Amino acid sequence: KSIKPKESPEIWWSFALNSTLQEVRKERSKWSWDHLKTRRLEREAYMKLWKRKKILKKKFSKEDEAQLEKMEEYLEYDDIVTYRLLGEAWVKKDEKSNNNNGNQKGGGWFSWIGGGSKEEVSESLSHDLLKELYGMIKYGEEEDSTEQLDIPKEYVKMKVDFSIERGSFDLISSENSEEEYK
Repeated sequence: KSIKPKESPEIWWSFALNSTLQEVRKERSKWSWDHLKTRRLEREAYMKLWKRKKILKKKFSKEDEAQLEKMEEYLEYDDIVTYRLLGEAWVKKDEKSNNNNGNQKGGGWFSWIGGGSKEEVSESLSHDLLKELYGMIKYGEEEDSTEQLDIPKEYVKMKVDFSIERGSFDLISSENSEEEYK
């Protein structure tokens, strides 16, 4: 049986108050220390599994695969995409450091301390820092960022439902300047 607002306004006010409080509590709980700690642990666990999957590829164990799938069931889609990107960056960073360790040049007697001459260290350090920074902000990459995220075509980021009884709207072309409409 449905109750109309005119029949029992107390029930409707109680419903409105409780639903608003529920939303507020939900939002506030996202910023609690327990929730943040849990998210951090989930992120680290997911990234470790994703890194292992990327490195081992076909040798990735069934237990790890099951754990990854279980995590994907309760994690939000945006979190999964973010964690995968972070995991891939982690793999690339490890591969880069492994390649750099194998390609070190010899130096003087004490080059093991500083890694070579001062000019080489300062140049490579600044160059490496720039490369890392550009990698983190994806500067200079020609790929479309959505291609990199592997977002399925069916994915809906936001769904908005509304009804309009009366209204109007203007379509403004980007070719026309705003001065024409003043």
